[in-house]
Amino acid sequence: MGEMLAEYMKDRWQSRAEGVILSAPRKAAIAAAFKGLFEDRRIRIPDDDDLREDLHKTRKVVTAGGNVRLSADSDEAGHADRFWAGSLMKESADESSRPVTPAAEEKPEWCY
Repeated sequence: MGEMLAEYMKDRWQSRAEGVILSAPRKAAIAAAFKGLFEDRRIRIPDDDDLREDLHKTRKVVTAGGNVRLSADSDEAGHADRFWAGSLMKESADESSRPVTPAAEEKPEWCY
């Protein structure tokens, strides 16, 4: 899901966008890193019940075959979307060695 959006973003902002496939090992790695921010008290979130609920939706589940996977219940507020957005943000921040300033023609409208 989202492959067309990822392609559009990569075409529009070439070096600033990357498509991500959330395989089970990748999900586990980025979720653990994001969780570590909270454990180390290196992140603060607003006092928002919806955000807090979304961050707590993701659960570790052990399958009958003994595999560990991350799962989240879906409801009208989403499917742990903010949790995964935060996890991807953390991964992106770790991979970035310096801030990227796009050329003027590449700046999205919300940058102004």
